[in-house]
Amino acid sequence: MINSNHRKIILFGLGLFGEKILKALSDKWYLIGIDIDKNKIEKLKGEFKDKKNIKFINGDASSILTWRKLDLNDVSAVISAIQDVDVAVEICRIGRESFNLPKEVQFIVLLMESKRKDDFKKFNAEVINPVDITTKTVISLVEKNFKIPQNIGIGKGELVETTILANSHLVDRELKHFKSNRWKISAIYRNNKFILPTKDTVLKVGDRVVISGYPSVVESIVNIFLKGVPQFPLQYGRDIAVPFSPFKLNVLEEAEFLRKHSKAHRLQIYPWKKRFKTKIKEIVQNILKNSFYIIKEKPVKNFLDLINGEENIGIGVISEGLTNIDDFWFRISKLFKISRIYYNFKFKKVFRNAKKPFLISRGSFPYSKILVSLNSSNPVIALDTGLELSRISKIPLEVLYIKKPEKLMGEIDREYLNQLKEIVNDFEHIYRTKLDFNIKEGNPVKRTVKYIEENNLKKVLLIMTYNNQESFSIFNPNVQYEIAIKTDISLLLIPSQKDDLTEKE
Repeated sequence: MINSNHRKIILFGLGLFGEKILKALSDKWYLIGIDIDKNKIEKLKGEFKDKKNIKFINGDASSILTWRKLDLNDVSAVISAIQDVDVAVEICRIGRESFNLPKEVQFIVLLMESKRKDDFKKFNAEVINPVDITTKTVISLVEKNFKIPQNIGIGKGELVETTILANSHLVDRELKHFKSNRWKISAIYRNNKFILPTKDTVLKVGDRVVISGYPSVVESIVNIFLKGVPQFPLQYGRDIAVPFSPFKLNVLEEAEFLRKHSKAHRLQIYPWKKRFKTKIKEIVQNILKNSFYIIKEKPVKNFLDLINGEENIGIGVISEGLTNIDDFWFRISKLFKISRIYYNFKFKKVFRNAKKPFLISRGSFPYSKILVSLNSSNPVIALDTGLELSRISKIPLEVLYIKKPEKLMGEIDREYLNQLKEIVNDFEHIYRTKLDFNIKEGNPVKRTVKYIEENNLKKVLLIMTYNNQESFSIFNPNVQYEIAIKTDISLLLIPSQKDDLTEKE
């Protein structure tokens, strides 16, 4: 059946690729094939003599005389399969400038080499390297067991199809546990049937899953789906952004410790305000020997620019007292027990607007333990993150939940606690490990702080997720924010909307 909406395709060059394209389109499109080889034209005329929708012209693609023989009405696309770059550029130039073909008409150029891309870009032409496409497809199938579609989107890995294998720890997990603003599961194919996923959809062995998202994130997610390989923080971004201040060099050292004990690629080091720009290179070189880092020229003025500034940032690092004045006010606020005022001024805006995980660096490294608080907005993500870091770093993991006092617990509270126990049990089965899970009772803020103090947890990283849509007021406190400003250890905070598993008042 001939396509009646986009009437015509013009195809220059009928060699190996051109002929393949011609045959593939011959049943659905009106086609005009042009080649300088007269024998080739005669051969194809005989082969397609019964096709009324195909016309052949013998001529030079770069000649105006050849173009004048073409009926350019209702043209949908112009395709060049000629390997001479100069001729391919001339085809685009003649079509756009001499015959004024509008941008709605696609210009597609097949070239084995990718030189002079700018020449084609100015004519709004898309250059496709057939060898690159073939190579990427073969490698993705053989090495990674996933496919990157080459004819959908921009073809840079923002769409990937993969298959869930039996050894993936994500088998039998509901999709509501995978929440990110950087990637999502767009479609599932199971037993040759299409499934439009919802939050309650459960992944099964053999599912073909289409994942969409930022290219820098998607491949990491695929590795998790295939093998359960821990990837944190690659699902958010590959680098750690850290502010440089000569007054708080342990911030830089802790960021490097986290990089080495995670899957982060490198540190991106930013001068904190302009005053530290001249000192940065020499000091960093002395501290970060044999490390992977890049020093940014442009200083950052606030923590949000650091965390949300670039797509490839996976974790931002923030801290108190990065300047002499800032350190003075921080110490004064601690001395007179008015540190809430300091934190409200410095950190509350970060909590409300951060789009990526961030580390509050307080020098409690090297970590002897990773502590996950299930008093989080999304305890599943908090636990999953803690387990990933523990598996990568080999640092022991402990899980903590503060429940209400027994006398105050209602039916909903008990149901919620049972659900948490089930989640911990599920993770133990998924990861084939026994988790150190402690349940205490009391106020979640005060009891968490007390637990850290009474167990002398000074070299610990505390991990929590929080909902930045919640209130941060004294009268309606945000539990994770209150814990963060009342403890002295380092914390990894992950912005995350509430799970369906939520406590009721």
